[in-house]
Amino acid sequence: MARRTKKSSEEKSKRKSPERKTRKFKELNEKSIEILPVIEYAIYEVDKIFENQGDKLTDDYLVSSLKELTHLIKAKSFETLFQEMRDELVEDSDIIHWNIISRVGEHIEENDLNYSDKDIVNAIEELVDTIKIQMSKHDPRAYLSFLSEIMRGVKIEGSKRSDIDIPREIDDEDYFDDEENY
Repeated sequence: MARRTKKSSEEKSKRKSPERKTRKFKELNEKSIEILPVIEYAIYEVDKIFENQGDKLTDDYLVSSLKELTHLIKAKSFETLFQEMRDELVEDSDIIHWNIISRVGEHIEENDLNYSDKDIVNAIEELVDTIKIQMSKHDPRAYLSFLSEIMRGVKIEGSKRSDIDIPREIDDEDYFDDEENY
């Protein structure tokens, strides 16, 4: 009798819930894979800036910022955003956007690479998926803490600003005007 009850409850749950959808990850092309460490390093730098100012980024904020950045790239193109940033025409005050655009743009130029907007967007979207997997209610910085651990002692070559060992002290004045520091 107990067996029959178990079976009928299993059948009921199968009927109530349609087939479980398994999450499919996009196949990243080689260019998207190559750009991921540059994006992660840019995030790491921003995290250190906030830390040096006595504040901490959260995974949730990072995900929303990265999603917003993908929308900006889709709307304007990465090249346009990079040029606007260089010409100081950027209205976007998100330092995560600024640092990612700056780092990726420099990486592309200095290494004479040919990345499409799609390559960059795919890399960011894959990173968002990775962060979401690591997010935790108990640790609002699960991914960012993991990233900090990974970055210790890592050396990224090929960019003027990144040819240094990590971690390093980041001067807040490099990123903010005195008026912006409240």
